[in-house]
Amino acid sequence: MNRTSRAEIVQYEVAGLEVDRDMIRSLANRLATEGPHADRIRARINKVLADQSGIAAALRRSPLAGANLDLTRDRISPREIDLVDRGRSRCLALRGAIDAIRHLHQQAFFAHPG
Repeated sequence: MNRTSRAEIVQYEVAGLEVDRDMIRSLANRLATEGPHADRIRARINKVLADQSGIAAALRRSPLAGANLDLTRDRISPREIDLVDRGRSRCLALRGAIDAIRHLHQQAFFAHPG
């Protein structure tokens, strides 16, 4: 890898614990030097961060991890639903509502001002 030029170095601020200040500064300085040592550090950090992210990692960190919970469910037979009959009754109800709206509209249209 090429040596990092001063133009590529950026300064940024992070919030962390006081006890980690020197370690973070040292880490940033080592990463800024580039080269195989910086590449190894970067690879290790990326692996650690990848191992600690995602749903699986969150579940492994859960207080219930290893609690041997029984998560099986009772199997209930499916309900029988007559979709044809339900469809017909809904269609009839909708048709009745449309007819009522048409009737009201016609009454309003043909109403004479009194």
